[in-house]
Amino acid sequence: MYGETFEHLLAFIPWIPQNLSKTFFLTNGLSNCQKRPTLVGRFVFQNFVVREPAGPGAVLFEMQRQLTLLFLACLTVVGLMAFKTYKGAIFGGENIHYHAMTASQDFYSLSATTLEGEPFAFSELRGKRVLIVNTASRCGYTPQYRQLQSLHEQFGHGDFVVLGFPCNQFGRQEPGSAEQIGDFCVNNYGVGFQMMEKVKVKGDDQHPVYTWLCNADQNGAGDHKVAWNFHKFLVDEEGRITASLKSGVDPLGSEISAFAAGK
Repeated sequence: MYGETFEHLLAFIPWIPQNLSKTFFLTNGLSNCQKRPTLVGRFVFQNFVVREPAGPGAVLFEMQRQLTLLFLACLTVVGLMAFKTYKGAIFGGENIHYHAMTASQDFYSLSATTLEGEPFAFSELRGKRVLIVNTASRCGYTPQYRQLQSLHEQFGHGDFVVLGFPCNQFGRQEPGSAEQIGDFCVNNYGVGFQMMEKVKVKGDDQHPVYTWLCNADQNGAGDHKVAWNFHKFLVDEEGRITASLKSGVDPLGSEISAFAAGK
């Protein structure tokens, strides 16, 4: 009974040579398993041997074994590379909240360039609540553009502003030009909130806005790390950072909606 079971299991594993089902034996005799079925789990892992075929079949068996090992090694390398690239999407950073704390560097002294190439002085944001988010067009979180636009339509005519900063540093998911990014945002999500030029949000060439957002010695609140696309920062009407929110936080969720409404 157990021998037949193992043959059926091996038949469903394509990377194990089929002739293994003919050469798969359990030592100490199957009769021991039949008498004491509760020991089968330990028996399976500790008491089996694979007998390699002799003769002409041995060469084919060895080739199949080597190919299996090579496949497993490649699979491991690809898995590790994928984890390194997409670990931000898996873990998504963390949510951090602050009581209002005065910044060391004035938020309103910052500036950026819009997607259309026009200068944008943050002094224009004085007295407004601001949501800053790094965006990408080919990300699993890209549909958040829709929620961000809804947030803008609902609260953007008052004292609330959404600023989108395209970034290509996470999975190379924003490779397009300014024109391509703009067309994508409008054609797919009807984006009407202010989009900025593509920037780097980490590393040596980090944009000054993100240097302020990510460093306690400038924002006066805490150090932050942008882990993936669509990480969100909330800055209140007095230029004080109040929250750093990971990618998966819903733009229309209760926290951001309350912030946008000034509650």
